[in-house]
Amino acid sequence: MKKLSRANQALAAQHDLDMKEHDARRHAEDILRLDAEKFRVAKGVRDAEVEGERLEGELATLRQNLQEMDERGIEGAASVPPGGEDETM
Repeated sequence: MKKLSRANQALAAQHDLDMKEHDARRHAEDILRLDAEKFRVAKGVRDAEVEGERLEGELATLRQNLQEMDERGIEGAASVPPGGEDETM
């Protein structure tokens, strides 16, 4: 029983010390700062997602352009039909 009483007194003393040191104003400022930071991070993530989607669209367009250029051949003419000869040879 004495051991529990001493533990209770030590915890009560620590609690009292913590309550005296607690600064409610600083805590509120920290919460506001963290909240603002959270929204900045969320905006940055959203902006990155939008930019990623834009770049994916641009990549698809470029791939399509490359495929069309490959189909036209080196000088922009249609590809040599299978079995046909290249005029430059």
